[in-house]
Amino acid sequence: MTLPIGVLSVRDVTKSFGSTPVLRGMSMEVTQGEVVCIIGPSGSGKTTLLRCIAHLERIDGGIIEVNGQAIGYRRNKKGKVVEDSDRNVAQARRAVGFVFQRFNLFPHLTALENITVGPLHVLGVDKEQARSEAVVLLERVGLSDKGGNYPSELSGGQQQRVAIARVLAMRPALMLFDEPTSALDPEMIDEVLLVMRELALENRTMVVVSHEMGFVRGAAHRLVVMDAGQVLEDGPPEQVFANPRTERTRRFLAKVL
Repeated sequence: MTLPIGVLSVRDVTKSFGSTPVLRGMSMEVTQGEVVCIIGPSGSGKTTLLRCIAHLERIDGGIIEVNGQAIGYRRNKKGKVVEDSDRNVAQARRAVGFVFQRFNLFPHLTALENITVGPLHVLGVDKEQARSEAVVLLERVGLSDKGGNYPSELSGGQQQRVAIARVLAMRPALMLFDEPTSALDPEMIDEVLLVMRELALENRTMVVVSHEMGFVRGAAHRLVVMDAGQVLEDGPPEQVFANPRTERTRRFLAKVL
């Protein structure tokens, strides 16, 4: 029997903003090809967790590893955990792709240029290869005719699909999605969720913060429920939905289902 390959390991991570604790000994593991969805009430630490995984926020304690490599930190000769060099952080971040709530596309670049900028300047891919791969990715997300359009000429759903293609162009080992449909009009949500469902079927390793329960039921291998910076539940979606272990989870699910 082949053991699953670990991609993400979060162990005893703590994070506070000033005197306010946001993550309180947060731990979770994600293996290759797993789609893990995270839900929970506002302020439970979901977005902060993703930002810490990508080292967009510094953690106060614990360790986060992607493909066995610590993100943002290393142990010095005395065994103490210290912040890593900018160069090593940038190298480690290449394994993590982040799809934000509000697209974060470069407004002065076309859709095609937004996708090629990372491979060109970070991965060192040559211009023709980067362009040809971007064309394929635009087709992959259903936007083959929009390569020359600027973000201002695209709908919110189209911009988010370009953002997904931009992440895919970097060939990440782990994809993070932070409420990727929350900024979209209702009629645009399905077009983004369709792309995400297809990615989930491609053995992509994904951690998704979402309240789109249809996506969670259909795409997630595991559902993690967070509250107050900790894990309340962790299991198959139908198990968590049908038989939550805690009263706090039951109250939350009663509001969102």
